[in-house]
Order: sequence, then C-alpha cells, then structure tokens
Amino acid sequence: MHKGKNYCPHFGKCGGCNYLNLQYEEELNQKKMAVQNALAEYGIKEQVDDAMPMFFPFKYRNNIHLAVEQQAHRTLVGFYSQGGKNLIDINNCLLFDSWAEKLVAIIKKYIKSFKISGYNPVTRVGILRYVIARNYKNSIIVTLVVTTQNFAGKKELYQMLKQEFENVSLWLNINKRTDSAVFDKTFIHKFGDKKLKANLCGIDIALSPNSFVQTNFQIAGKMYQKVLEQIKETNCDRVIDLFSGIGITSCIFAKNGYDVLSVEMQKSSVLDAVEMQKQNGVVGKITSYCAKCEDMTEEMIDFAKGHKTAVFVDPAKNGIMPNVLSTILKIAPKTIVYMSCEPTTLARDLKVLCQNKKYVIDKIIPYDMFPKTNHIEVLTVLKAK
Repeated sequence: MHKGKNYCPHFGKCGGCNYLNLQYEEELNQKKMAVQNALAEYGIKEQVDDAMPMFFPFKYRNNIHLAVEQQAHRTLVGFYSQGGKNLIDINNCLLFDSWAEKLVAIIKKYIKSFKISGYNPVTRVGILRYVIARNYKNSIIVTLVVTTQNFAGKKELYQMLKQEFENVSLWLNINKRTDSAVFDKTFIHKFGDKKLKANLCGIDIALSPNSFVQTNFQIAGKMYQKVLEQIKETNCDRVIDLFSGIGITSCIFAKNGYDVLSVEMQKSSVLDAVEMQKQNGVVGKITSYCAKCEDMTEEMIDFAKGHKTAVFVDPAKNGIMPNVLSTILKIAPKTIVYMSCEPTTLARDLKVLCQNKKYVIDKIIPYDMFPKTNHIEVLTVLKAK
C-alpha cells in the first residue's frame, strides 16, 4: 500500500480494516456485489441499488473498543489482528476522529503513571482488560473493564479525561471471566454523568456503557430517515418495531404520529428505551416489551388487529427466528422494512417472506455503515401484493 494520506502502518495486520487499499468506488462496488451474491444464493434476483456512500469514508466511528494486554514488561493498548491472536499496539486509527487519539494517549499515560497492569489472557493475571468508549461532540463515556476495582488513579484518570473532553462519564465493569466476553454483569459508576447524551434524527438519547447504537451516526441517520419515509408511504397507523434496542426507531415512529409496539430482549436496553420515551415526549405512544420476539406472537397479532400496520425489523447477524417470520406473515402488514447487517441471513429470511407470493421486494439498498471494512448494512422494503 502506498504511503499516502490514508496510509496505516498496521494495515494487513490489524483486524479493523479490510479495504483500506481500495479506491472508494471499487469498495462500494465490491459491497454491492456481496449483497447480490448473497441474494442469488437463495434465488433472489431483484435489483440491488448502488451502495449509499459516505462523503468522507474515514473518521466516522463514534465508539472504540481497545484491548489491553501485558506482555513481559510492556503493556499494549490497541486492536487484535486478523483472527484475534495478536494485539497490535496503536496510537491512532483512520476510522476515528482525533478524539480517539486523545483517548489512547491518556490511557497509555495513565497506565504508565499508576503502574496499571494489563491483563494476560494466558496467565489470567492483570487488572485492565479493555477500555470501551463512545464519543459524541467531544463528550465521552469510558468504561474500564477490569478484574478488580481495587487499583490506583481512577479519580486522576477522570481529571485527565476532563482536560480533553467537555463532559466525561467514567465507569468500571468487573470481569473475572475466563472466556472472551468483554463485559460481565457488574457495572460501577465512578465519576461524571451516568450517561452520554446525544441526538440522532431529532431523538434525544442517553447512552449507558452497554447501550447499543450504530457506530456511524451519519449513515444511521440516512437509513432511519429512509425507514420512516417507507413507513409513511403505507398510510398505516401502527408500527411493530422488532429487535428495537434502546428504542431510537420506536421514538422516531411515535414522534411522527404512530402507535408503536416495541420488542427488545435486553433489559438494560428496554430501561434506556423507557427513559428515552420520557425525554422525547412520546410516553403513551409506545408499548415496550422486554421479551424475545419469538415469545410475542399473541401480543403482536392483537396489536395489529383492526389496524393498518407496518413492521420494522432490525435483527442481529443471525437474522429472524422462523416463528417470528410466521407471525409477521399472519399479521400481513402492508409494508415490511428489514434493516440487516448480514446479507446472508437477510437473503434467507426474504425467501421465506416472499415464498407465498403475498409480498414483493420493492427496494434493496446497501448503506456503507462501515467504510474500509468488509461489512455492509442493507435496507430492504417489501410491499404486500
């Protein structure tokens, strides 16, 4: 790779980037082809739109996941290599704006100043395992994943962060597990605000250390606006929002006049969602359930009965459970909007939804949520015949 402005000395070793060596147009073409190929495997031949690009495909990530390891007398802070075997020590990354470089420098200075030992995954000895952080407009929430809360310099670290960031929230997560899980159950708030305040598509959000929200607000905002546009075209009055996370899309639907049934299995996300409903003035417009979507068949059918209903789904990589697909088909919504981070499971689920010929695929739009990586987000719109 040539040493131009987008040169990274870790490319090919670090597991963060796959397409740093490609011109952006070629990267987008490859991602479109990946979606087409995944659909073709299931006999789906509908046209795939060109991938929606970013204006500038760098410095877009709003969260960072730093691993910390002790190796002999050196503490490494960085990202794992392809395959996850070796830790690559980094100072900055092209996928992040300057906030991440500042954070890495502070963490390394803190480790050195207070002699904080990194975790050794072989000996299972050491204190600091990971540093997880999310930034929004120079405010930051930082979680130290540690094996004990008895270590020095926590207040001093907070003050170091306060010198660089406008608002700082500092948390600990106590993780003594021996597997690869990043977080365990115990979170301890130490300093600053408990949550990171942000705004996406006009929705005020407050993020906890383990809240899931898209890492690229620019593209996420475009996708959510497209979702709303498609929902509005249906002339429906109710929306079922499945795998709803912290409830951003539920709030968007409710603010636009829809009654919403929102289903999410993670308790912490549902608690965040309920708080967001209060912040955004949509209490009473959203019925939230903390449950698995596959356990909500009766509630979904009852909610949709006698109403013009649309369904929005945004599942994890493993896609939608078969009985959830069956429930959606029983509801028979006018429109199904499917947001996917995995083209293969998307194709599998689309085949099920379209096999009875009650639905046709209206749009398949890839969005480049993760430039310079091999990941692609896809928005698919199905219309009832």
